[in-house]
Amino acid sequence: MDKLEHIDWRDEFSVFVPEMDEDHGELFSIYNEMVDHINTGKSREKFALILSKMTDYGIKHLKREEKYMRSIHFPKYEQHIKLHKSYTYKVAMFNANFFLDNSIDPFAVAIFLRDWWVDHITRVDSEYAEFLKSKNDRV
Repeated sequence: MDKLEHIDWRDEFSVFVPEMDEDHGELFSIYNEMVDHINTGKSREKFALILSKMTDYGIKHLKREEKYMRSIHFPKYEQHIKLHKSYTYKVAMFNANFFLDNSIDPFAVAIFLRDWWVDHITRVDSEYAEFLKSKNDRV
């Protein structure tokens, strides 16, 4: 099995909203903890705890982000919410089914989380950053 790499903060991850950037940085920090755990081949029980931590923090962040998007009257709010709900359901299923026979591999869970968060921040969340910038440019 290949080794997973950490996600290091880069400027391209910034949405120019300090609270959201801090949350995204914390999510990457939890992800990096998960990567370290997977790369050292430790127990599934410990992985389950890290996954729960990632899930809890992710849900907290998504709720905070939704509140923020409402406050700026983001026009793509509803589409954004659908992505959040889909993510929350998928991660809840990872947690609920983790100890069942044939459960998903921790490596695959980490790949999903990495790909989802990087894509969501750089492609989807960047839309509200651009919206806010254009709104401020018109003032």
